[in-house]
Amino acid sequence: VTLAKLQLQNDLVVWDIGAGSGSVSIEASNLVPNGKLFAIEKNPQCVAHLRDNLAKFCAHNVKLIEAEAPEGLEELPDPDRVFIGGAGGSLAEIVEQVDRRLKAGGLVVINAVTLDTLGRAVELLEYHGYQVEVVCVNVARTQPLTEYKLFEAHNPIYIISAAKPATA
Repeated sequence: VTLAKLQLQNDLVVWDIGAGSGSVSIEASNLVPNGKLFAIEKNPQCVAHLRDNLAKFCAHNVKLIEAEAPEGLEELPDPDRVFIGGAGGSLAEIVEQVDRRLKAGGLVVINAVTLDTLGRAVELLEYHGYQVEVVCVNVARTQPLTEYKLFEAHNPIYIISAAKPATA
């Protein structure tokens, strides 16, 4: 759902902020074969895992940026698309920097697992004039209960997608 909301195309510049294991960057690299993808991650354990995954899945058009956003974003080219998978407590600062740099008509997608992040992200994006949509994705798996089965719910994920106005 996140990748669909990013509306990726052949030659875009994509930032993956809080890249974690690199799953979004790696999948996006297949959808943006002539583009430039930047996976920004600050956590040293995640960076090592991310580096291994980029090599394992031959994501050659993804550049790993070992930095804490928003500071690590200054040297990157202006993005067409931004995915925020983790903000490390700096969501307001990251959204501010993304808003300054995102090209007109560009898209931001944020995955949130808490209501606090959901509310704050929507508030920040709407403040900057973005058209915001939120999708809630819930997953439940069957679990045995004596001779019956029931669905055990897992925590929902809120996928926030926001379009920057095409003109200022």
